[in-house]
Amino acid sequence: MDVRTFGLPIAPHDCTGPVVWAAGVHLSLNAPNTLIQEVVRAFFTGWYTELVSGLPVVEGGSVRLSGAPGLGVALLPSLRDRPDAVVRRTDLTP
Repeated sequence: MDVRTFGLPIAPHDCTGPVVWAAGVHLSLNAPNTLIQEVVRAFFTGWYTELVSGLPVVEGGSVRLSGAPGLGVALLPSLRDRPDAVVRRTDLTP
């Protein structure tokens, strides 16, 4: 750990998608130096719900996790069938 940054406030920002937002919420709820968890409200009430289930819940200015394993979010099964979806696959076999 860099001692020059120890204890400084952090403010994770969400603009990259629902999985990263869930990861940021996990970090924010567990880092004692979290100042704020930034989020675009239109995202977590809008298109994020078209991509995943199990999003963190925001109520009254506070956030809580879904309680599901891992980050708590799961890609919707219909996601890969969307006409606007780009599916990339990496073959790990030699």
